[in-house]
Amino acid sequence: MSSYLLVYGSLLNPSSASAGLLRDIQVSDYIGMTLHGYALSYNVLERVMTHQGVRDVCFLNVVPCSEGVLDVKCLKVSQHELQCLSVREKNYDVVDISKHIQPHVSERVVAFCGKQACLLPHGEKPMILEEYMKKVDMGVRYFGHDFSSNMLSALDAAARGAIMVTGDYSFMSKQQNALTDCGVQHD
Repeated sequence: MSSYLLVYGSLLNPSSASAGLLRDIQVSDYIGMTLHGYALSYNVLERVMTHQGVRDVCFLNVVPCSEGVLDVKCLKVSQHELQCLSVREKNYDVVDISKHIQPHVSERVVAFCGKQACLLPHGEKPMILEEYMKKVDMGVRYFGHDFSSNMLSALDAAARGAIMVTGDYSFMSKQQNALTDCGVQHD
């Protein structure tokens, strides 16, 4: 059974999506849709290895927002691909968002939404990896001016007030790293 997966963050970058889905992803594989009732937030905590040592940083999330409207991209994925990607996205739950997507499609549409236990406490400033933001930015720019300008505005709003962490990074889990294109190596 296949589904559409809402992709945001580094999954908008075909290189990162290819690593996570274990198949070659091209820009032409992405399908444009509109997500209603959600906004972007840097609020999913993850412990990573950087050149400065171990850091707790935040990654993007889609969060309920009654007035939110986002132009988004989706990829068609198999159940097996979704399970593989769940290893990489271990701090997220797979959530059915079909009723929030336009245009309506016959398959279900799912998104990785941050697990409650992994969310940054309300009121705390997120620490965001500069290299992650570059990867996201590069991916966004593959999709033309209109999509890029809308998504970059949403990303800028999500990052407002954040603390930037410089340098490359990798996940602490070897299983997660096997499904990424991250650069810092560690034991």
